[in-house]
Amino acid sequence: MAVAFSMFLLWPAHAEVTRQEQINFVKDAWDLTDLTDSVISTTLDTSYSGIPYKDFVSYFFVAPEILNPLANGDYKTAGTRAVDFATGEAISALLANAGLAGVVAPAKLAAWPIQHSLSLFQNAVTEASFKNQIKLYLAARSAGNSYSAILALGDGDVMSADKEILGNQRDIITKLNGWLAFGTSYLVGPVPGYTPDDFYDYAERQWQAYSAIDRYAADQEIIRDAFRAAAAPQKPVIIQQPQDAIVGSGENATFTVVASGTGPFSYVWRFNGAILPAAAAASLTATAPGEYKVEVSNGAGTTPSRIATLTVSTGEPVVITTPTPNATLSGSFIVRASATGATKVEFFLDGVRQATDSAAPYAWTWNTISAANGQHTLTAKAYDGATLLGTSAGMPVTVNNAPTSPCNDPAEPNNSSLTATTLAVGGSASGYVCSATDVDWFKVTVTGTGPLTFNLTVPAQNDYDLELFGPDFTFVKGSYRDVGQSESATVNQLGTYYARVYGYPVGSGSFSTTIPYALNCLLNGTNLGGPGGTVVSWGIIAIPYVEPGTRFTAIAAGVDYSLALKNDGTVVAWGANDYGQSRVPQGLSGVTAISAGLYHSLALKNDGTVVAWGWNEYGQSAVPAGLSGVTAIAAGGNHSLALKNDGTVVAWGWNEYGQSAVPAGLSGVTSIAAGAWHSLALKSEGTVIAWGYDGSGRITVP
Repeated sequence: MAVAFSMFLLWPAHAEVTRQEQINFVKDAWDLTDLTDSVISTTLDTSYSGIPYKDFVSYFFVAPEILNPLANGDYKTAGTRAVDFATGEAISALLANAGLAGVVAPAKLAAWPIQHSLSLFQNAVTEASFKNQIKLYLAARSAGNSYSAILALGDGDVMSADKEILGNQRDIITKLNGWLAFGTSYLVGPVPGYTPDDFYDYAERQWQAYSAIDRYAADQEIIRDAFRAAAAPQKPVIIQQPQDAIVGSGENATFTVVASGTGPFSYVWRFNGAILPAAAAASLTATAPGEYKVEVSNGAGTTPSRIATLTVSTGEPVVITTPTPNATLSGSFIVRASATGATKVEFFLDGVRQATDSAAPYAWTWNTISAANGQHTLTAKAYDGATLLGTSAGMPVTVNNAPTSPCNDPAEPNNSSLTATTLAVGGSASGYVCSATDVDWFKVTVTGTGPLTFNLTVPAQNDYDLELFGPDFTFVKGSYRDVGQSESATVNQLGTYYARVYGYPVGSGSFSTTIPYALNCLLNGTNLGGPGGTVVSWGIIAIPYVEPGTRFTAIAAGVDYSLALKNDGTVVAWGANDYGQSRVPQGLSGVTAISAGLYHSLALKNDGTVVAWGWNEYGQSAVPAGLSGVTAIAAGGNHSLALKNDGTVVAWGWNEYGQSAVPAGLSGVTSIAAGAWHSLALKSEGTVIAWGYDGSGRITVP
């Protein structure tokens, strides 16, 4: 149905259009009453020519408040309202690229003052010369004069003009001192704050908007019809197909389909071509080997899925279920395995372990970009505790990713210790891990005394590792932290050392051809941070490198690792990482307090919640669900304490000696502390409560 758009339908004036006003406009002004609010709202967030429909609707909602004054010669109001809507984002700057004259011209008119000093424009529009200069310019353009001809008009020269716009019997205008005028005896004067050329650039935008008035209704109908087509029901489009699966004997496979389009959808599943009467959902659980497919329908039609094959494997304790044999992979892919009686599954690429999953369904997200293009073999090993249950058959796959951009590493060639780049003590170097197999070597000779610390700053999206080798190329130590986290390793003897930088896992690891890493080595480099917030460390664990000037507010020491809280609410950890105790959770922020146990770490956030990481054999890193309102934390040997804002204490973790069994009725607590096997609480009246192991009288309060 065609809709005749009046000239112009006015809506309430404001600079921001709400979603409900957009929905009402679509229904009332566009007469699309057959569409539900939900469908309209969803379609508003889709696009026409790359511009969201919501931006078009907001424009059509407010455009009459610009175009009506233009049509009536009220150029001040037109300009002012355009600016109001642009600054209030009711008219999006994106509309300047819409390709529709009735939309583009007013959008550009709205944007011009913001791009050329809004305050200057707001002062100028109050002057009478603003309106009259616009009137003269539009009259000249309406008479057929070009923009360039108006600019080129000399003082005292005359130019034809549209007398209907001028509103008098004159049909010529002139220029004086660069500004348009009705005549030598009727001066309009300059617009304050602008040169003639600058102002006529703006006047041209008003002319373009004025000229687009006739296109407004037609352009609105184009957008309305496109919106109707986008919102109209269409038969389902399957955006996620059911995938082939391999399961062990007695195990289930789940096939799932995801469709887009206008719901509701109905589903008909088939097994070897025959309808499964009881299967009417988007997912199907199956045990029998064979071929499965689903037909997805709505009121507009039916779309069949691909055929997914279920294979049941017998006799193997672990089977790689996806990908399928000889699959071609690119980008990120989830490798899945099925295992019987297993407590964990390890995944291997070409014989090198990549990941471990300790909970079914067993999976590993593989970034195939880390592997060279070509043939590779995936395998999986299943374990029951430390007992190997079995190894899967090799799964051949082909990696095929687009070639990466060239890598210009100034340190190359340094891909072996024989060609290692020399790094001076106290110096630094930058480089690139250019490919999944690239390894960079650096050589440092130590002649002074004291610990020598190597610090590797890693790009945020990469997982790089740092290893140190001695003068005879024997391995000394390594640092293996998570994605985007800096690496650090320290040696304490004189001699020549080699540092090796590579993407994890070595041979098929993370890399970047565009973002460099930074490596430095510091002798006796024990200061962490800047003045007034530094950390000093001594012993066998040296601190990592941080940016100069970094300040810290709290510290905590575990058995063989350390924590430091930065003044921006983030945490730095260094030292041993056997149990993940030095691997700060990615994205952790808003931290106000930290505590370190034997091999686990705690952080208190500013919202009163607790984050834990590290060793969790006794549940010491398993924060109780729903724990909130926490004001203090304490990490014991293998247990944890939290003080709540109501003066009560929560404990979790190892309880062999009752150290996690908070005394019944304990309240009014203001401070807590945790030992290896016992716990303490300070009450508001100044008394101390202790519980846990009483060896050496440690919970016998005097």
